[in-house]
Amino acid sequence: MRRNAVDIRRAIRLLEDCLELSPVYAEVWAMLAHAKLILHLYSSEPAALMVRKAREHAQRALELDGANGLGWAVLGGIAHHEWRWSDALEQFERAYAYQPHEPIVLHGYAELSLHMGRIQDAQKLMRNACRLEPLAASAHLVLGWMLLHGEEQQASQELDKARRLGADAVFTDNLECLLLHRTGWDESAIRRWQRLNQKRLDDPEWMWPKYLLEEIVDTNPGPGLLDNIRERVHLGQVDSGIAPFMLASAGAIDAAYEMSKPAIASKRFFIIDPWLKEMSAFRADSRFAALLKQVGLSKLTLNPL
Repeated sequence: MRRNAVDIRRAIRLLEDCLELSPVYAEVWAMLAHAKLILHLYSSEPAALMVRKAREHAQRALELDGANGLGWAVLGGIAHHEWRWSDALEQFERAYAYQPHEPIVLHGYAELSLHMGRIQDAQKLMRNACRLEPLAASAHLVLGWMLLHGEEQQASQELDKARRLGADAVFTDNLECLLLHRTGWDESAIRRWQRLNQKRLDDPEWMWPKYLLEEIVDTNPGPGLLDNIRERVHLGQVDSGIAPFMLASAGAIDAAYEMSKPAIASKRFFIIDPWLKEMSAFRADSRFAALLKQVGLSKLTLNPL
């Protein structure tokens, strides 16, 4: 429920111990598949290896019980990870039909819906997930992210819930800084950013390093910003998927589109981000339609913000 590396690894050990004693429980295989599918998001585990293991475990679950919704949801999550949108939607629809009250199914289905531009559907699914599992820090965190699309005050409340329930990840801190960014970076916000920055300084998924904040505060982004971010992406110091967001947030739209190319090539482009306020100019650009086509979402109908 907390979705951090320590807890996920402990869950994997416990589930594997359970299967050694009795390897015929479909739900345990499906839970193990889910844990391995998300582990790489919170650790340095190789994504390809974890995805392969998750697929194997989910398939075993479905061999034991073809109506196991969580097993289908894991396969849907893998298809989502690989940008196979039609397959992902089909698997999650099947998962939801079998287990409409399973929070993990709702969580994955909601994230897929958001990335396909179905913002209202995504929020509804995530609200249900939080209602069914009110102590799940990760669910409140993701709901907070989704509520940035029009309900910022409630987004902040969901982030507070997630923190109280134990959420502690770069995603959590990025979301808090995004909310701080919308307040205008007053003195207290800067002090809070400094504390978060000290903790996340060397994380390639940290969106708010000092050079970016200075560019955002400055009304005229410097010409060196693109070179700085390009070099850091090359060195692995900045995630390629975050680079377009960073540049667009600083108003460097042309540079954001340039850095979208390596993000798309490595399937690291964060498709959720173009629906944020900070990406509105990016989304309004004539090049956005071509970008959606590249990632397989050319027929997407955007919900209004």
